[in-house]
Amino acid sequence: MEEHRETDANEFDWFARDREGRLGLFSTAGDGPIPASARQSAVAHEVVGELIEIRDWGSAAVWQSYARAGLYAYDWSQSEACYVRVEKPESAMSPVLQRAVEAIPGLPELDLSFEQAQAVAGDGPDFSEDCSLAATEQERQRDALASRSSKRILIKLILALAALPVSLLLVRLSGYFFVPFLIALPLAVLYWLDLGQALRNDGSGGRLRWMLGIVMGVPQALLGLCCVVAGIAILVWLVYNTFIERQPEYRSNPGGWLFAPILVLAGVGWLFSAFRGDKPGDRP
Repeated sequence: MEEHRETDANEFDWFARDREGRLGLFSTAGDGPIPASARQSAVAHEVVGELIEIRDWGSAAVWQSYARAGLYAYDWSQSEACYVRVEKPESAMSPVLQRAVEAIPGLPELDLSFEQAQAVAGDGPDFSEDCSLAATEQERQRDALASRSSKRILIKLILALAALPVSLLLVRLSGYFFVPFLIALPLAVLYWLDLGQALRNDGSGGRLRWMLGIVMGVPQALLGLCCVVAGIAILVWLVYNTFIERQPEYRSNPGGWLFAPILVLAGVGWLFSAFRGDKPGDRP
């Protein structure tokens, strides 16, 4: 028999399935309504929740852990009196987690679509998409957090870029000043990529910031394209010399068979992530 636990007035996360078979997680914040079947299987919900690797406890970024796990995440909003969707899946759910969620006794099944439902309201046995949310408190907090993050990254990028010419000028005094240049250059590249991503996800900045984020993703896309082309070229060279006709300048190198696919995969990853982000108006 399923062991019960007290869920009222306590933080409790429960799982549910929508009418299309998608899986989501609902966080009550100690006050949100809970389906009767979830109350009866509270321990099972908690056990499954332990399977998810959670990062950044205590911050808005914690919801990204559920997105990485392949779940739709909803948080209870006291001001809106409903569950507000705060994250959508970023990747496919692992088979282990999916089987565990679906095996929860009496897993709540909601007659709505998590993909479409920006908010879910319910009391007692009925849960439905009947919240009208123009701008939820969670969205405003998320946008404010994204805006502050963009500003912090911008400051770091400016400092890294400023360090490059300064270190080159000081090299005349001592060769040791070239070390800051070597440190600042990769940092500037990383901050550039992070700032582009932050601007594309900054819902408070409107279309102008989003377009700037797209522009900042162009160098990353070009780098990814170059890696893909270079990796394919290396593979073609290896295949031609190994199986068709060996050229005089060819030197057998087993590492090339490993390096080329890695280069292609890395390039594809950079290409796909170069312009990733929420368009203004697309965010739930």
